[in-house]
Amino acid sequence: EKFEGNQLTPFDTLTLDENYSFTKKVRLDEPGYYRFNFYDLQFVNVLLHEDDINVRVDGNNRAGFAEISGSRDHDFINRFQQLNASFQSSPEVQEIKRKFNAARNSNDQATIEVLQGSYMELDVLFKA
Repeated sequence: EKFEGNQLTPFDTLTLDENYSFTKKVRLDEPGYYRFNFYDLQFVNVLLHEDDINVRVDGNNRAGFAEISGSRDHDFINRFQQLNASFQSSPEVQEIKRKFNAARNSNDQATIEVLQGSYMELDVLFKA
């Protein structure tokens, strides 16, 4: 399935062989965001463009094993998501979030603005 805006559009159907595997060549004119749908039991999102990819999945469980390899674009997005998760879970950001929630609950707008500035400073340092 292909993501087009907020919609999923059927793109192609892959048929598994007797070893529960498949090989399929698909020509894409531009990069796109796609979702493999394994019998409505497991879904795997992937960014596709020029690279050949290898998809390994459980296929029987929504939270089952899934591994995409071979796509530079997909690897880039995954690395970005890992870095962002690392930043968001850092002790410094967690402390800002804790203070922010307290300030929001007490409607302390001045503290909220200071904390937003602190967050943005950390974000700039993290991306440097």
